[in-house]
Amino acid sequence: MPNPSPRDHSSLSSSQPDVDERIIYLPNSIFNFHSTQTIDDVIGFPIGQYLIIIGIALASAIVLILVVPSVLSFVILCIVKCTVNTDRYQKMPNAEVELAELSTMGSSFLNQYSNMTSLRSGWQRSIHSRVFDTTSKDCCWLLLLVITWIPRKLCWCGLLEACCVLRLTRYHVRNMRVGNRRLDLDISNDCNVMTCVSVMNHLMNFYTCGLWTALGLMHHFFYSKLDQRLMWRDRFEDQDPAISVPIGTRVSVTHQNPEMGNRSSTISTTVTHQKIIWYETGATSFRWFSAYCGEYIELTHWFFTVLNILLFGCLGPFIKAWYLRHRMRHVTFGGKGEFVLADEVTDRVMSRIEHSPNRIMLRSELQGCDLFVREFFLRILNFLTLGLFGCLFGDSFILSFMDDHVRVVTEM
Repeated sequence: MPNPSPRDHSSLSSSQPDVDERIIYLPNSIFNFHSTQTIDDVIGFPIGQYLIIIGIALASAIVLILVVPSVLSFVILCIVKCTVNTDRYQKMPNAEVELAELSTMGSSFLNQYSNMTSLRSGWQRSIHSRVFDTTSKDCCWLLLLVITWIPRKLCWCGLLEACCVLRLTRYHVRNMRVGNRRLDLDISNDCNVMTCVSVMNHLMNFYTCGLWTALGLMHHFFYSKLDQRLMWRDRFEDQDPAISVPIGTRVSVTHQNPEMGNRSSTISTTVTHQKIIWYETGATSFRWFSAYCGEYIELTHWFFTVLNILLFGCLGPFIKAWYLRHRMRHVTFGGKGEFVLADEVTDRVMSRIEHSPNRIMLRSELQGCDLFVREFFLRILNFLTLGLFGCLFGDSFILSFMDDHVRVVTEM
């Protein structure tokens, strides 16, 4: 094949434009680097040093926030437990002797009742107590609790809720019913003493993994202070117990509504029905929050609670029912007294009841299997309603079931 002539080269170069040749170096991928390269060389800044600093900061924070306070809390726990006697929050075995001695007190006062009514056996079971399902039916208050639930639980590990302990506790106490009587709680908090006590005890309970409560120290330093503030909400001091109002009598009754700023309203009504109500004649003494079952029961409950967490809550209903049966044996509501028949509207005493117990004693008949079935139904209803039933009625569905199994016993 003949070689092209110089004329052909000149004609070819004149027909094509000039082309500049440039070399472009593409950067290597950060995922494809040689073993001799380091991460700092590839990314461009010393990330390893930052990782070391972050690790040291996290380790220091864990030590300062968790380890050191936990060690100090356990040391304080050991010292306080050796110096504090928590047996007084547990009902002694000779409590029946104490009741027998108290039965001779105030007999002359009780004899002021002229009438004595004999009721059929088992009348105590008609007295419904509400000590667990204490959620108000007020929609505004429920909405406030729902909105503030996450901040109260999460803000500083629940310390915000501990700061509001008096008002939150009174909210539940005012919805309690024991012996057809209502309860109230004194929320006076001079110099925020109760707030400080609540915060310190909750911190100690947190850092000791619940042993502060299991050993009765929470009962001694905090729960007993709440019991000292408990009182009966409806009082009888201004009423003569010997006065009885016949059925059909027209009377004027004055009511006070705490939700409306204790505004008084007087209505005229007719006495038509009677109710069984607790009338107290002795010194008032409450043991509800500080009821302590003893170290053996409390430590056993603490152990099974930890085991229940490891078993994903499978033992929860059985542990709750077992502990509740023991705890209710150490509960005390008020002092010496008896059940009487009173007008449903005016609360005027109309008659004494024969064979009435001289103290309010509550017992729980709840069984673990029954509570397990109840919680299983709750899970089914939550599944069918996409969790709506649990959000609205979940707590009341379980707690009202627990209240239904609380009975007034007839121990004299």
